[in-house]
Amino acid sequence: MKRIKWHEPKLTSNEYFSWLDRFLGRAHYFLFIRFRIISLPVSVAVYIAVVFFFGKSLKISNNYFVILPVLVGALSFGLAGGIIAGLMALPLNLLLFALIGHPEFSPASKTIAEISGIIVGTAFGYLSDYFKKLSSEIQRRNEIEINLKHLIEDKDMLVHEVHHRVKNNLNIIKSLIRLQTNRTDDPLFIEQSNKLIQRIYTIALIHEQLFSGQYASSIDMKDYITALVENTISSQETGNAVIDTVIRIESLYLSVDLVTPLGLIINEILTNILKHAFVRNDNPRIKIAFFRDKDYYRLEVADNGQGFDPETVQNEGLGLKLIKSLTTQLKGTYEYRRENGTCFILQFPAYFPNPGF
Repeated sequence: MKRIKWHEPKLTSNEYFSWLDRFLGRAHYFLFIRFRIISLPVSVAVYIAVVFFFGKSLKISNNYFVILPVLVGALSFGLAGGIIAGLMALPLNLLLFALIGHPEFSPASKTIAEISGIIVGTAFGYLSDYFKKLSSEIQRRNEIEINLKHLIEDKDMLVHEVHHRVKNNLNIIKSLIRLQTNRTDDPLFIEQSNKLIQRIYTIALIHEQLFSGQYASSIDMKDYITALVENTISSQETGNAVIDTVIRIESLYLSVDLVTPLGLIINEILTNILKHAFVRNDNPRIKIAFFRDKDYYRLEVADNGQGFDPETVQNEGLGLKLIKSLTTQLKGTYEYRRENGTCFILQFPAYFPNPGF
């Protein structure tokens, strides 16, 4: 039989254990486990004292007090202790009654008394062993929970460190591209390099927010899109024009699998707007909205520029190809609407629930 390693029960969850549960658990541990070598002799001594000092007045009622050492033996030493204590109850009774000179105080049916003592000792001994197993299981699960918390903390730390390293590596790549750009006067190469740098920044910003954010695998879209829009606008040549931006973003958390293509799409749309939409426009304005509409996420990017119709574009550039490819990756659809400018609308399924809800 496997020996149970006994610990003081750590009943800490208010959801499952009341203050009475915790009090009784600690009382059982101290009275019947930690100090059981003392508790059992004390209970026998109390019983003997009752018989010797009050036996003549209690008479046959003395038999009830023998239950005390039976219970203590069962609760202290489990099933084996309960059986032994139950077997010894009647002989101890008979011995004490003989010592005080009143054998007539013994129970009328000694067979029933003996069986009753064994039943009580066995039942409470089994319950005591069961309680020990339950307490050991609680202790084991508490230790597992603590270990899991430590593992999760270590995992989060490692994931954050990975995001930090990826962000740094992407920044190094951006720096290398800038160094190469500074070595040429080719305007086309410089333009394409700047676009590439902005796309790299779009991805690096994700890892930066994952590194510094609350979640290790989800992005706060309000913070991310706001930062992305500000950086994209500030990195473009807009002359002396001050672009009025209106941003309406719900506080949603999306996984990296969704944020990466979505961020690249936003970057491409904004880049196209800043490059083509505001020719001869003294009051440029961009409106950006991102929200959840039932089972779909919806992105809207609108400008008050001269309007853009992708159907009229003969040679589709890399930006439009990226938008189509990334929309397919999101399993979504997009369209352009011409309403006092151009409005780009992207809609894709909300496969991943918001961890904040």
